[in-house]
Amino acid sequence: MVVVVVVVVVVVVVVVVVVVVVVVVVVREINKQVYIDEYDYKKMFQQGHGKELVQKCGELAVQKGTEYFGVADYGNCYFGKAPDVSKVAKVTPSDGCDKYCEWDIGGPGSMVIYQVKVTTSKPECQSQHLGYQINAIQWAMNQGCYRSWPSRSVLPHYTSVNVWGDFNILRVNGYGHAGAVVKACGRLAAEKGVSYFGVENYASCSFGNNPDFTVDEVTEYQGCNISCSLDVGHTGVMVVYKIGTLNI
Repeated sequence: MVVVVVVVVVVVVVVVVVVVVVVVVVVREINKQVYIDEYDYKKMFQQGHGKELVQKCGELAVQKGTEYFGVADYGNCYFGKAPDVSKVAKVTPSDGCDKYCEWDIGGPGSMVIYQVKVTTSKPECQSQHLGYQINAIQWAMNQGCYRSWPSRSVLPHYTSVNVWGDFNILRVNGYGHAGAVVKACGRLAAEKGVSYFGVENYASCSFGNNPDFTVDEVTEYQGCNISCSLDVGHTGVMVVYKIGTLNI
């Protein structure tokens, strides 16, 4: 099973672990709060995720003292201490996970489950999206945003392929992320049979199986909110992804 980490900012820093496969779940109404009307669904559609809504549900879970929460029907938050998934079914690609699992907030009759963990450390930079599905059975999971020099980078530049000609920069900026570019690089990585790929300068893909993670990460002080904001890096900055297989 693939696990992803995002951050919910409250009085303390909370790390939320999300199970990527979505399950169809029945829960008690007493643990439910609805936030559908508070969020701009046009904006969510453009961004390709419901990160703000997930963070809101996570903050409420912390306030309630529950270890788990779920998001269903594009905005219904559910809470509990021990979710029972033994009698429910996972949503698979054949079931239409692109429909039911998109935006990280569940669709009709489906729920994305999150686990809350408190930590004293605060990641300085956050990705716009938890990961991107690159084909029917594989995901590209964000591993961080790193400095990239001609002489040294997480993945070798000699493997680079530029895919920018296939994309519209205005559309990418409007979405708030460049998921289509990440998916294109991810599909190339899958075809090459490598476990890692990076995206630099908006559309330059690099590939490999032995990433050098001793390269400096880009920090908030160094401008990660600009250089890493679209999930596709910048000049001298590479966002690295690891390919994982869905447990279906």
